[in-house]
Amino acid sequence: MAYDKEIKRKYRREWARAHPESGLTWKRAHREQINKAQHKRYLENPERYREYSRKWAEKNPEKRLAYIKAHPELARKAKLKAKYGITLERFDAMAKAQNFKCAICGKQEPLRVDHDHVTGQVRGLLCNGCNMGIGSFKDNALACIRASEYLLKYEEIDL
Repeated sequence: MAYDKEIKRKYRREWARAHPESGLTWKRAHREQINKAQHKRYLENPERYREYSRKWAEKNPEKRLAYIKAHPELARKAKLKAKYGITLERFDAMAKAQNFKCAICGKQEPLRVDHDHVTGQVRGLLCNGCNMGIGSFKDNALACIRASEYLLKYEEIDL
């Protein structure tokens, strides 16, 4: 039985080499069916595909970087999902809710995701300076208050 399967495989390979255009034609005509089958296999064993992707990225760093440069929105979308667990649509909705301004200083600069490093919960969107500042205080609210009091002590501000 195994012998018959091997003969069939060999015949199919030889035929495919002799008729390369027929395989492409079939693939183009059945793209949706192929995609559904691949998605089904992915859902059955996603870790297998993640491992394959990780290994491919390690072996092909220049191709990976070229892809990222060619598709920056896809790379950004994947990073938001992988690192913070949010979609690009949620990021855009959060930015709109904040009037596209930093939640702390109110500057209209490129926004970064602020998250709790212990729980991973996304808190809001901040400019790079404010995000780095909170990070410098290791997300310690009391230290931020003390820093604010210290600055107010040496600065005359009309509140």
